[in-house]
Amino acid sequence: MKQIRILLIALFALVALGHTATNRITVHGKTLFLSGLNLAWDKFSQDVGDDPININVMKKAIQDVRDSGGNSFRLWLFTNNAYDPKYDATTGLVTGLGTNTINNVKQVLDVADSNGVVVSLCLLSFDLMQNAESNISIANNTKMLTTDSGTTAFINNALVPLVTALKDHPAIMSWEIFNEPEGMIKEQDGWATNASDIKTVNVQRFVNKVAAAIKKAAPTQLVSSSAVTFKTSSKVSGFLDIWSDSALVAQGGDATGTLDFIQVHYYPDWGASTVDPFMHPASYWGLNKPIVLGEFPAASWSTGCMTSQNETAALQYAYDNGYAGAMGWSYNTFSTTSNGCPMSGSFTTFAPAMRSLFLKDSADIKIKNPIRTSTTGNGVMAVTLANQVYNLYPEIFSQKDVTIKGKTNYCFDVMVAAGATGTLKIQPVFKDSVWLWSKSNNYVRVTDQWQTICTPVSSFAVKSSFIKSMDIQFMAYDSTTTFSGTVLFDNVRLDTDTLYNFNDGFGLWSFGGDNAATKAIVTGTGIQFISGNSGSAIIPTNAKSGITLTQRNRTIEIQGNSEIQVKIADINGHLLLSKVGLGNLSLNLQDLHAGVYLVKITQGSEVHAQSITLH
Repeated sequence: MKQIRILLIALFALVALGHTATNRITVHGKTLFLSGLNLAWDKFSQDVGDDPININVMKKAIQDVRDSGGNSFRLWLFTNNAYDPKYDATTGLVTGLGTNTINNVKQVLDVADSNGVVVSLCLLSFDLMQNAESNISIANNTKMLTTDSGTTAFINNALVPLVTALKDHPAIMSWEIFNEPEGMIKEQDGWATNASDIKTVNVQRFVNKVAAAIKKAAPTQLVSSSAVTFKTSSKVSGFLDIWSDSALVAQGGDATGTLDFIQVHYYPDWGASTVDPFMHPASYWGLNKPIVLGEFPAASWSTGCMTSQNETAALQYAYDNGYAGAMGWSYNTFSTTSNGCPMSGSFTTFAPAMRSLFLKDSADIKIKNPIRTSTTGNGVMAVTLANQVYNLYPEIFSQKDVTIKGKTNYCFDVMVAAGATGTLKIQPVFKDSVWLWSKSNNYVRVTDQWQTICTPVSSFAVKSSFIKSMDIQFMAYDSTTTFSGTVLFDNVRLDTDTLYNFNDGFGLWSFGGDNAATKAIVTGTGIQFISGNSGSAIIPTNAKSGITLTQRNRTIEIQGNSEIQVKIADINGHLLLSKVGLGNLSLNLQDLHAGVYLVKITQGSEVHAQSITLH
């Protein structure tokens, strides 16, 4: 497979002109306004632990955020402690991390750094007290939060090893201790199923101890936590700031255990103007620390939601009014509302907001240009199985909202690659809007030739107009044999609408199963290129308005007014360089030999193509 290494060597210094210390965040020496999105997770609470992470999902999300002008990304780690960290079955104390935890997080950070993106690593959530999964131990989580032995074991055996291993990584924006801890505190109107077990003072003590431990292990990194609204993080309007330095130190006793900045969330159904950050500047809340809006809908909301706003205006308001950052919820589409008000948007709805802000104020946002590896050709998804039996059902799944209303057939192409042993069959599965499984009655034997599998959408018995996940389960064809080998998938579609063709190197589904034995059957997943991956030809077309190219010796400078892509090829059409950016770009061509080259610049529907000569 031919890969084209794209080296983008120009770095841009970031200067915060006219900004005070409380309205920007300094990360590894760079002063930034944090503009980005929440991915939150690929597999809820399982992106750390014993399973390897689906880095393909993370890479696509991070690149999308960066290419749209964003610079930040929020990722949840332990979340509810269902899979990581590990608890001792007898003592109920944390004993250590999962086998892949550190490597999983490092992979995400490495991808983020290569793209000029920083990551808020959110350790825990109110879900610690939520009976949502069979793996959760409310008793163990309660001990961790409320007892000295429980907190100390978490810090010594999970937190400190993770922070120490990653403490010098340049892509860490902050260690975020909690997501909305108020949700597990009854006296703070907590909504978790076991909120009555946890008091405000318990969480304040825990935050103090954890913050102090992080700062001791990684003195140069920032520590934060996310409040559900300003009702618990400000003293205006009779509110109570339970996350202030004095409140935390009073319960935990460590003067270093405080937050470097505060993250606050807002959804338009949660309250009127009293908690709306888009109706008040940051200074209104009376805090002496930077404020990052860690969650708000990545979509417009109307006056029927107590207030009215659109995502582009909201992000610009945060920038102009003293906030240190704003990250929309969320990258993936979660079709959720509360009393008709949006609780989410998507990358598609929020990308124009990030792009608009970047084009106006890139000096506060841009960290560096990305370094990318690019591939071209016919990509397929490859899933390798080992010793698949008849009565265990590992699965691959794509977790995103997909509208099925009005659709007739769910189809994909599939084959078993050469070298397999045994016979395999598969079964398509949908998960509906409330995560209920709906298996089709279509069990299909997979052969060693490409075949198209189509299942009527009606056979899934899904009552909602959209699904949250598409799954494929694997099983040996019968009880007398096992299967080992690689299965290839391509062109996943609903009727004529292609959902995944894998040609851009992305779209890899995650894998899972009901237990460790099931998951162990899937020994590898990835995107493979099976043809046509030797480069893309560039065909000159007439120049269009809005794009200019200036050549100065071996440097070319391109000016545009929105996102642009530049490709450089030799006279035979073989792609040599590719670069994506917003506004103006500069390419140094010192590594190319003397000769004539073709340059193609794409800006939306506009295309500019011309030849250049290097001497």
